Amino acid sequence: MKIYAHYDSDGNIRSMVTVEGPEGAGVMLTPDTGLSVAEIEGLTLKGGMEDVEELRNIAANYKVKAPAQRATLEKKGKAG
Repeated sequence: MKIYAHYDSDGNIRSMVTVEGPEGAGVMLTPDTGLSVAEIEGLTLKGGMEDVEELRNIAANYKVKAPAQRATLEKKGKAG
């Protein structure tokens, strides 16, 4: 199971999503404007309805600590 958090620029969690799928399966989550999305590493859930309450507790008491993303540009090459 993979767990994703939608969070704002201060790391405040706005929502959490769990995804169960085969290994290597991809997923695309589109957050609301101004939010980012990241997979949460090292978090496991027991399963069942208790997960909903646990996710609410996590969203209320934790924030996302993610390194700032930096990007660089490079000139496009000609296909050929």
